[in-house]
Amino acid sequence: MKFLLGFVLGMSGIMVASAVNFRIDLQCKDATGGLVFKGGSEGISGGKAGWLKDKAETRLIVLGKASEQWQEKSFQFVPKKDGEVSVQLMADPVGKKRPFVAYDNIRVEGAVLANGGFETYQPPRPNGWWNMGENCRVVGENAPEGKNYVEVSHNDRFFQHIKCKAGELVTVTFLVRDAKRETEVK
Repeated sequence: MKFLLGFVLGMSGIMVASAVNFRIDLQCKDATGGLVFKGGSEGISGGKAGWLKDKAETRLIVLGKASEQWQEKSFQFVPKKDGEVSVQLMADPVGKKRPFVAYDNIRVEGAVLANGGFETYQPPRPNGWWNMGENCRVVGENAPEGKNYVEVSHNDRFFQHIKCKAGELVTVTFLVRDAKRETEVK
């Protein structure tokens, strides 16, 4: 009986420990700007980048759970100044592990985002997007919308700059799931 209880508790600990979070960072191109999180789908949170100290509000960190199935999520923010905001698709790190999440069908209201379905690309990146790292990729099969989606991690991401207006609400809607792969920082 003790063995069975230990096994069940151990398995539940593994399931909790293996939860993967998507992460979208929004960064003001102008270091004097600021971003305010206005809410999102159930389970999504947003906050300032504390490690930037006096410039913490120039970067907004948006987090939520990525399940094994594609799910639609959304969040809203308001910029304090007119200017460009970098939308960085990534995953939240877990210790030394860098899990990957998949994104597709990204839509933005209140600003213009190009190629949010990743349908056109010139390897190694989708048109309109820039990449950081070598392991982010465009996947051309089994996409929930169209033919392509992307897989990214914390250190391997795609990003794009959008032009925003001060005080105007921006809504970002997207599909996301756990990509079921990871790398490890040595």
